[in-house]
Amino acid sequence: MRNEEVIELLQHYRHDLMNQVQIIKGYLSMKKYDQVSHKLDELVEGFTEERKLMNLNTPEFNLWIIRFNMWHKNIRLSYNIHTDKPLKELDNEFVSQCKQVVNSIEMSILDSELYEMTIDLDENVNKIELIITIKGYFSDKSNMIKNLNRLGEQLETNDEKTRYRLLFPND
Repeated sequence: MRNEEVIELLQHYRHDLMNQVQIIKGYLSMKKYDQVSHKLDELVEGFTEERKLMNLNTPEFNLWIIRFNMWHKNIRLSYNIHTDKPLKELDNEFVSQCKQVVNSIEMSILDSELYEMTIDLDENVNKIELIITIKGYFSDKSNMIKNLNRLGEQLETNDEKTRYRLLFPND
């Protein structure tokens, strides 16, 4: 990663954090203390998830997730980590698979639509599950489903969302 990219990442991170602080300040000025408490809880929850992400010991995957919202203007990514296990050996595979899924999704999104995407990383006894869920209106959902099915993993879809499940061995 070049110095310019690090600075850009820090600027984006700072911008997002300042937006959250501005919202909290606004609620304080309006004496909406329940909203302040709710926003602070969200902020702490976000930092907790970020700590879990960093503890995965997957630097490429971590950077891909952290930079995602900088690269994709109309897809907002959030994530939930449900493992404490370091997964360094899966780092590049996570990134490769996620990029393929996102590329398949991007072929069917509209510039005027805002999409919500969530990545859930779960550890089970014999496998690691990386679940990508996306919500929003797609211009050609059948084509997106066809492209995702070509990737060969588990796909679930309904009117509200599309969920793609990637499975990895848990050694």
